[in-house]
Amino acid sequence: MFRAFDVPLGEGRALVSCDMITRPILATCQLLNEGNQAPAVPPRVHGPVATLLNDFLAAREHTEALCAKLEVSRDVLSVSQGEVARLKDQLAE
Repeated sequence: MFRAFDVPLGEGRALVSCDMITRPILATCQLLNEGNQAPAVPPRVHGPVATLLNDFLAAREHTEALCAKLEVSRDVLSVSQGEVARLKDQLAE
């Protein structure tokens, strides 16, 4: 995964349980949002991981905006379909 995102890697070593980044660790470092528990990047943090987290948060906001637009479009479509059905009935008469 790191290579796919061009994150520089060192020599490497086997991981142990203390190397895991868990939710409590993220919370202790204040890297979790209260509402949805997604990682948040403090403004002073830089680097490939911070960039990926910022990109993720921006993409999620964009997705949420698109979902809101989709709901509005569905409502408009429903109203339009009702109008088409009414006009078809009126034309049939």
